[in-house]
Amino acid sequence: MLETKKQTISYFALTFILFAAVLSAQFFVTQNADALATYSTCGFQGRPEVSGLRVTVRVGGEANITTPIIRIIWGDGEVDEKGPLSAPVYTNEVFTHDYRSAGDYRITHELDAEDPCDAKTDVTVTAPASTGNIKVKSNKSTNWDINGPESMSGSGTSKQYNDVSVSPPEYCITAGNIPGYSLSINDSCQTLNAGDTITFDLTYNAITTPTGSISVSTNKTSSWVVSGPANFSGSGGPGTYTYDTTKFGTYSASAGSISGYSVSVSPSSATLSEGNSISFTITYTSNSDPNPDPGDGGGGASCSPNSQSVQVNTNASLQASGGSGYTWSAPGGSPASGSGRNFTTRYASTGTKTVTLRASGGESDTCTVNVTREPPPPDDEPEVTCTDDATAVFTEALPSSMVAGQTYTFKVNVTNTGNTWWYHGDVYRLRQRSSLDLNPNTGKMSDRMDVGENEIWRFTLTAPGTPGNYTLTMQMRHESGNDYIRDEDHHVRCDAPASDTYFGQQVTKAFTVTAAPLAPLAAPVLDVIDNSVCARLTLNWTDANSGENGFKILRSTDGTNFGQIDDISPNRTTYTDTPPATDTRYYYIVRVYKNNPYQETDSNIEDALNRICGANLSNSRKTIKTVNGQEYTSSTIIQDNDNLTFQIKIRNDGTTAATINYVDDILSSNIINPRNPRIDKDNDGNYNEQSAQENISISGSAPNIRLNVSGSKAVGDPDWFIRFDATFNAATSDLYETLSNTATINFTDPNGTQNLTKPFGPILVRTGAPKPPDFREVAP
Repeated sequence: MLETKKQTISYFALTFILFAAVLSAQFFVTQNADALATYSTCGFQGRPEVSGLRVTVRVGGEANITTPIIRIIWGDGEVDEKGPLSAPVYTNEVFTHDYRSAGDYRITHELDAEDPCDAKTDVTVTAPASTGNIKVKSNKSTNWDINGPESMSGSGTSKQYNDVSVSPPEYCITAGNIPGYSLSINDSCQTLNAGDTITFDLTYNAITTPTGSISVSTNKTSSWVVSGPANFSGSGGPGTYTYDTTKFGTYSASAGSISGYSVSVSPSSATLSEGNSISFTITYTSNSDPNPDPGDGGGGASCSPNSQSVQVNTNASLQASGGSGYTWSAPGGSPASGSGRNFTTRYASTGTKTVTLRASGGESDTCTVNVTREPPPPDDEPEVTCTDDATAVFTEALPSSMVAGQTYTFKVNVTNTGNTWWYHGDVYRLRQRSSLDLNPNTGKMSDRMDVGENEIWRFTLTAPGTPGNYTLTMQMRHESGNDYIRDEDHHVRCDAPASDTYFGQQVTKAFTVTAAPLAPLAAPVLDVIDNSVCARLTLNWTDANSGENGFKILRSTDGTNFGQIDDISPNRTTYTDTPPATDTRYYYIVRVYKNNPYQETDSNIEDALNRICGANLSNSRKTIKTVNGQEYTSSTIIQDNDNLTFQIKIRNDGTTAATINYVDDILSSNIINPRNPRIDKDNDGNYNEQSAQENISISGSAPNIRLNVSGSKAVGDPDWFIRFDATFNAATSDLYETLSNTATINFTDPNGTQNLTKPFGPILVRTGAPKPPDFREVAP
């Protein structure tokens, strides 16, 4: 029992010593900046004022602790370790620390590693009061101009301007245009506060405009007009002419007239949709040839004979009729071109050749020449020809409807039905004649394929990303530059094709692609709006998506009818708005959106009052300070001829300074002889020092007096305390009467000159002794 009591006393003594050591901590400053310390330990609280970029902390007092560990955690990652040492502990020890960056820091003073009774100091470190920094970032090299108290220009992708003036604080940026890109700026006008850094983010987005195409084909030199959401016109000889447009809808075409010809346009109208094309065909038919040859381009010039057969290296002769100014084209022939009514050429290889005739009037016609080998000598084997042929069928077909971006499998069975054997997969392949995303891109043989053999190829198709109608077409192809090889019975090699040659049966599948279902955009979560800075509202939200194209900021004054005020870049989570009116409540929505295809989702609605910038003297007070030199309380009895001291406290809790012009005071009729005005402007309790007097005086006479006091009352400065004396003069001989006193502070702020009235009372006061009863004698 005795041992337990000794331990209890020891713990109590140790706690008291720690408590006393913490109470003795003091804080000093060596440079000027804004800071506020909150100093607490185990229930004790005080509020010493500190400020400074360099904070000097004195930890003092004697603590009877044998092995203490004291360390200071400065709040920016730096720690000072001190210990173990013996008592006295750090009497008048000075701890000094430099903060290199502005910000909020919490200093922790640990008096013992295991004791929770620590002192805490919250310090706000700000940069010099007259400058800040400006950053510019751009995702593409560009040039810009910044206008404000200082003007700056720059170029490139990033730059920082240091020590920039903040008076006045607003800076705005403009940036150059880049062809093919649109520009968005996070906030083109921003407020630069002292010690802060603002950043202008320049984002250039590539302009991708969906287009469609319109083609016009004509068989004669003519002119035409295409009318619709966009208008096009053109002219030219036989051929196809293409126009691109970003406007979609129904188009029609018309053609100019040509003497001696009738004209038709097919179709007369067609509808153009995004990413697709439409074609108009203009056909001119000679009025003098009611039954033109289908191959003569609608009448006029024609070549004859329409078809003929010749042997290798023997002449093929052709003749033109109708029209004039003839030119000939014979690919693979010798010669390959010519002019005049008659034309002769010859071919060194077998096959079906095409000769094209064109006349100066734009007419054209084609004739074919079938070239064969010379007949074999008598008693020789008949000539052997090489024929590539194939059949192709789906053994596992594609569906008729697909979803954009999804993959589908199919199989194609190909059989060699010619009289050649396909001797290598690099020479014979199954290829697509469309432009779709296949894997693999071609069907390559695993081994040679003899006549009658077959192979099944498996493919994966990824549906196009754009919805619409598509067709897959596949066919065997013989690559150019490799001989045809006849079957083994004849051991014949034939000439290779002059170009890559498709042969055999095509396998075709038409299908429709629909848009993939969209993954919904998650709604941003909008936090409570920050209105701590007057005339500005700051929005903060959580971005719950990735890959969005941006955010739209919507504002309303009634919470129902919203209008867009800005479109900002993606991945942003904050936005500062300067609404058009102060002292007005505004509602906001943050709308996230994504393009191609477009979708959007709204955040929750949050609102805030856009506070007016001005002084706020509402916490000023009017009281009785003393009665006959004694502190006044609610239980104090005031009687006739008592000396009263009134006190007016002026406090500014607004956002701007107030210029105090004067204070009017209206006394109740039982307060007389106002006198001895004085003021304490630095709240040190001294009303007599010359610097605090400010030449205050009283003018007027009771009950209406004016306290002639003036000056600038800044936000956060010490409260002003104005005092004057007066005498209570009972108005009647009644036991009680009321006493009142009203002060009106006249001041000026950005909203003009205003009056703030602060009353004292009325209170009930004792005036003196009660009156004796009023007796009357009555005769007996």
